[in-house]
Amino acid sequence: MFSWAQSLPVEWEAGIRQRVESGFSDDTNGEDEFDAVIGLLGMIAVVAGSIDDGVPSDDPAVISTEGWILGRAGGGPGQLSSPAGGGF
Repeated sequence: MFSWAQSLPVEWEAGIRQRVESGFSDDTNGEDEFDAVIGLLGMIAVVAGSIDDGVPSDDPAVISTEGWILGRAGGGPGQLSSPAGGGF
């Protein structure tokens, strides 16, 4: 995880670094902590251009009905916008 994060524009907060180094926790939150950190690193990697957004462009249901959370172009049904009217 640290190797991958080194290629991204991130700086570890000391408490999070400690959790990663210790393998997160053995209690019921450990898996959620791992998932959250991996998910965040993945989002940062997409925004930084290190990995593709993974949008399945050949699936019309995803593009037109379900939409896409990260990297989706605006203008579709249920488009979200900021209070000022700009996109996210």
